Amino acid sequence: MNRHLKLAIMVAPFLALGGFIAASYFAADNDPGKPALPLSVEGDCLPHGEGCTLKGIRLVLRLRVDPTDTRAFTVSASRPLEGITLQIVDGERQPPQQLHQVDALHWRLEFHESIPSSARIRIAAGTRNAVYFGEISLGGSQ
Repeated sequence: MNRHLKLAIMVAPFLALGGFIAASYFAADNDPGKPALPLSVEGDCLPHGEGCTLKGIRLVLRLRVDPTDTRAFTVSASRPLEGITLQIVDGERQPPQQLHQVDALHWRLEFHESIPSSARIRIAAGTRNAVYFGEISLGGSQ
């Protein structure tokens, strides 16, 4: 074994470790993440009836409990979304659930049981550039 090969074998682990540390350092610096923007309730919020409108900076969501099936929840968006997550809070916390996409602007979720009219719903919607979040009360009082 010549001296160059011996040197390469001794230096290689240090170069690999240094490269790994440098790559993670630069990857963490270049990912600022998506900003989290609030959604505010606009007007009367009656999801069991007319529906509820949540408005953000560049997003409007219309939430509604299906009048024919009180286990189904629909959301219409003003622009395409990457995903929507709902959490029903009624006494105890329920796990968040993903809505299923019907088309580019409409989402739907069916629960195993009826949604209580006293519940609060927390919603998070993701677009390409931001994440929006809000909370509504099905009883209408905020």
